[in-house]
Parts: sequence; C-alpha cells; structure tokens
Amino acid sequence: MTKRQTQTKIAVSQYLANITKPVTIKDIYSAIKINNPSVAFSTAYRIIHQMEQQKEVIRIDWRERGSYYEPAHLEHHHHIVCNSCGLVIDVDHATINLNFHRIESLTHFIISEHSVEFRGLCEKCREKS
Repeated sequence: MTKRQTQTKIAVSQYLANITKPVTIKDIYSAIKINNPSVAFSTAYRIIHQMEQQKEVIRIDWRERGSYYEPAHLEHHHHIVCNSCGLVIDVDHATINLNFHRIESLTHFIISEHSVEFRGLCEKCREKS
C-alpha cells in the first residue's frame, strides 16, 4: 500500500470513528476529499471494500436508499428511517426482542445474519402534515 493510500485509509477511519449515523461511500469521499483533494473516488471505494472484508465496517443495504456503512465496533442494532426527510435513528437490538431460536425451530434454518429496517414518519414530519 502506498503512503497516499495509507493516509487516505487513516482519513477514512477517522471519519468513520466520528459518525453518528450510517453514511454512504459518497459521504465518506466528500469528507476526506476536503483535506486530500487528489484522492480518487475509486480509492475511497476500495478502502471501504477492504475495511468491510476485514470486518472494520458493516454495510447496510437499504432497499430504496442503497448501501450505507458504519463502524463494526458498534453494538448490534437496527434502524428506523423517516420516509419523508430520511432521518435515521438507531434501534437497540434488545428493544425488538427477536426470538432467533423460535425462528430457527419454525423454519429449520440456522440464522447466520439478519437485518431489520423500520420505516415511518418522524415526529417533525408528522407535525408538518
């Protein structure tokens, strides 16, 4: 890895360490490009892909919004997304209370991973309408 790529990975890692919501590769690229104008989008994409393979980041695939990323060190959680303004709020895994043993028993699957996405209208958007 070249020095520039290392500096870029450090910039990506620092950016991700300070986020409070899932972000797109475009968000990451825009943030790191401010201090490193010569960085290519493909470099940011490659770094995120490597970080995902090394389990440093988690990709969240939202049906209508595409792929978003957040640090892997966060406790397992889900998200609720406002249909109107796009606000994203974390939902603690324990709040949902999914019974994986029961799901496995009923379906005869062994669950290796899961994703739950809630959608609705946030309080501000409900007040507007």
